Formats: sequence, C-alpha cells, structure tokens
Amino acid sequence: MRDYDCRAGRNFQLSLKPGSDLRNFVLPVLGAEFFTLNSCKTVNLEAELVGMRVLAQLRHYHGDGYAKPLTIVEQIKPQEQLN
Repeated sequence: MRDYDCRAGRNFQLSLKPGSDLRNFVLPVLGAEFFTLNSCKTVNLEAELVGMRVLAQLRHYHGDGYAKPLTIVEQIKPQEQLN
C-alpha cells in the first residue's frame, strides 16, 4: 500500500520444537516436511519467509490516548487457501 506505513507484528519465544508457538505459527506456510527436511540444521527463518505470498489475519487493539491501534498478526496461511 504505497502511501501507508503499515506495521503489524508478533513476538515469539525462539523455539521451533514441536508444539511451540513459533512452529505452530509458521507450519501452515512452510509445511510439516520443512521441519523434517531441516531437522538438526541451522535455518534462516526470515530468508525462508520473505517473499512468500500469504494471507495474514490481523487483530487491532485500540487504546485510549493512542492515535493508532496496536496490530497483531494472529495467523498466516498460504495464499492458495484464499476463498
């Protein structure tokens, strides 16, 4: 969006162990096979995700005294899952 400064985020504990929040968050776009193929390897997660086209579900929190809402990325899905 050319004339907008869009910022949304989410923080995670740095863990890709089965069941971790970060792993569960990226699993829909990377797939389970990604974790099998990269087991015990160092992975640049940012490099894997940058450039992917995904559907992001956002949640906005509006607080008194704040001009802009806090925007959290709730989940991401592969673009193919768009209806």
